[in-house]
Amino acid sequence: MVRLVAVVALVAMGLVAPARPVLAQPAEPTTTVPPTLPDGSPDARARSWILVDVGTGQVLAGANEHAPQLPASTVKLVTALTALRVLGPAGAVTVSDNAAARPAMRIGMTAGQVWPMADTLYCLLLVSANDAAYALGETAGGSLEGFAAQMAETAQRLGMVDSTFADPAGFDDAADTVVGADQMSAWDLAIAGRAVLADPVLAPIVRTPRYDFAGPDGLAHTLPNHNKLLSTDPSVIGVKTGFTQAARGTFVAAAERGGRRLPVGAARRDPWHDRGNEEREGERRARARPT
Repeated sequence: MVRLVAVVALVAMGLVAPARPVLAQPAEPTTTVPPTLPDGSPDARARSWILVDVGTGQVLAGANEHAPQLPASTVKLVTALTALRVLGPAGAVTVSDNAAARPAMRIGMTAGQVWPMADTLYCLLLVSANDAAYALGETAGGSLEGFAAQMAETAQRLGMVDSTFADPAGFDDAADTVVGADQMSAWDLAIAGRAVLADPVLAPIVRTPRYDFAGPDGLAHTLPNHNKLLSTDPSVIGVKTGFTQAARGTFVAAAERGGRRLPVGAARRDPWHDRGNEEREGERRARARPT
């Protein structure tokens, strides 16, 4: 069975000017091969994307893959990886006034509550709960600034090269964030997506279409996964959606099809149409380069 992983960042805006990366190790430039439309013409909507063989790490194609972008809620993949590394799967998450006050999307955490790590991660990754993101960050890092440093450490360990971290929820509007905006490249999003899919705790979460649990608030919660592809394509196995007015739609997706795993990172306007283009390009290149 072919395992095709599409890691896609979809942004309806121009490229963000590169900021100083958290890592000093530059990556070698890759060959850029723009995707095409069904009639064979170049797809000019693609802003940034990458196609990588997950098993070998080989970069098959990409365009502007090292250009930092506003990631919106796809940065929560790094939030999850970092909080899990610091707190462990059995950790407890304490909710502060700051976390409880975050705007939607939110699960409705209240200051002073203590949430189990597992339920908090499901809230973070399925419905993109911003109160969960801040609660995880403040519990793990002691402060949002401390957690940003921990996110940078996670990035360094994984080999990311283009990203800067500040807000664990991915807020980029001054009215929402209290610490500033993040930036991630398609290259680094692909790394984050691969890391989540390789994690025994996080991989099952991102492929879960619905999660039911009773929270410390005494309420029954039902979380539908915001990744609509899970309900429309049986091959899809995750990973994370995101949206802000500045970033527009951002997306990290994964599918399992056969015998090879290929992530794609992209920035473009139409997430559903474009994700299909990238997966088809990935399958074509996988067939052309057998291992």
